[in-house]
Amino acid sequence: MGYKFSDPDLLQQALTHASSRDSLSLDNERLEFLGDAVLGAIISQHLYQTLPEEEEGELSKLKAAIVSRRAQARATKALGLGEFIILGKGMRKTASLPASVLANVFEAVLGAIYLDGGSKAARKFAMSALEKEIDLALSDRHIKDYKSVLQELAQKEFGQFPTYKIVSEEGPDHKKEFSAVAIIKGKQYAEGKGKSKKEAEQSAAQATLAILEKKYGKG
Repeated sequence: MGYKFSDPDLLQQALTHASSRDSLSLDNERLEFLGDAVLGAIISQHLYQTLPEEEEGELSKLKAAIVSRRAQARATKALGLGEFIILGKGMRKTASLPASVLANVFEAVLGAIYLDGGSKAARKFAMSALEKEIDLALSDRHIKDYKSVLQELAQKEFGQFPTYKIVSEEGPDHKKEFSAVAIIKGKQYAEGKGKSKKEAEQSAAQATLAILEKKYGKG
C-alpha cells in the first residue's frame, strides 16, 4: 500500500465489511463515507490543476470515470486488499466479490489513511493507487463521443439504439488494432478502426454519422 498505519485498528475497521456485524470490530461504512468525500476532493483538485482549459462539464465526466466503482474495484484488486476483507458467513471471500464491495473497501482504506496520517498521506495513496485510471481517463478525453450523437440520431430516426460488433483484431498484443462496425436495426453501416475497442467503436460511430447525416441532417 505504501503506507504504514500508526493505528492498525483503523486499517482493520476499513477492511471489515458490514456483513460481519457479529464480530467485535466496527464495520467500514463510516470510513467509506469519509473516504468517498476525501477521494472526490483529491481527484477534483488534481483535475482542476492539471486541466486549466477544461470546462466544468468535462471535468465532472473525467472525475466520474476515475472514481467509478469499477475503477476503485480494480485498484483494490491491484493492491491485493481483496483477500484481507473481513466478511460475514453469508459472503465468500473470492475473486468474484461484487465491485461495490471492493470499491467500498478502497474508500474506507482511504478514509482510514486520512484519519491516521492526514490529507497529504491520503492524497499520496489515492494518486498512486488510481494512477492507471487517471492516465486512462486523461488519454481518452480527446475522443469526441460520437457514439452518444449517433445514439440520439438513431433513436430519433429508427426508434432503436445502435450496437457495435468487433469484426477483427490485428497485430501483436502490445500493438493491436481493432475494427468495429456500427449496426442499426440489423443493418451494418460504416466500419472504424482504433487502438482499443472503444476507439474503434467511436470511429465506426463517426463514419456512420457521416452517412446518416447526409440523409437525415445533423441532429
